[in-house]
Amino acid sequence: MKPRLIPQPKEIVYTGGVSKIGRDMPVEETLDPAMGPEAYTLTLKDSRVAIAAGSEAGAFYARQTLAQIFATCGRVCDELVIRDAPLHDYRGFMVDCCRHFYGVEELKTLIEAAAYFKLNRFHWHLTDDQGWRIAIERYPLLTEVGGKRPDSLFGGFKEGVPHEGWFTPDEIREVVSFCAARHIEVVPEIDMPGHFTAAIAAYPFLGCTGQPVSPEMKQGIFPNVLCIGNDEAVDLVK
Repeated sequence: MKPRLIPQPKEIVYTGGVSKIGRDMPVEETLDPAMGPEAYTLTLKDSRVAIAAGSEAGAFYARQTLAQIFATCGRVCDELVIRDAPLHDYRGFMVDCCRHFYGVEELKTLIEAAAYFKLNRFHWHLTDDQGWRIAIERYPLLTEVGGKRPDSLFGGFKEGVPHEGWFTPDEIREVVSFCAARHIEVVPEIDMPGHFTAAIAAYPFLGCTGQPVSPEMKQGIFPNVLCIGNDEAVDLVK
């Protein structure tokens, strides 16, 4: 049986035999930096697997390919040699935790799925008009006020329930470490000077008017922006 692999490797050569496969089969790994940092070669022959990779990341991607072979071939697979390297250096996915909060365990499920398909950048959207999702010890109202809203009206649909949530520093570190173990770099999105309503709701002096506002409950572009002419506001964002 031939495997179904996503993304399709650069090269698959079927060598004519058939091997029994299973998650307990022997796997030999070697590193060869000359191959390139994310490149690998995977050879399946005589019910054994040999992996040569340019780095630990390449070896990780080879193991993800092997996992897809197990998932799509069952107990036997056509013997093969796979030579692969990514077409794009930046292979990203984004999760918006501002409009709708996802907790650590939900994120881990999404990250595992992304790693399975060899994505390597996690764009983590953490602040916006609709919610501030990072707990900052020095400024607790960012989450205590800016991390909550009474309802959600996205797409004109009223959910009818309060929405809140944020990540502690330890949870942020946990997610970053979880990603690092899967060779995924975290790219945090901290929006400013626009998309700043939730922060201004917590600390009105951050805005240009000083007037109280509330975290937004719907999508859109809003006039509440960081007052970059206020030294105190600049100190906070630093």
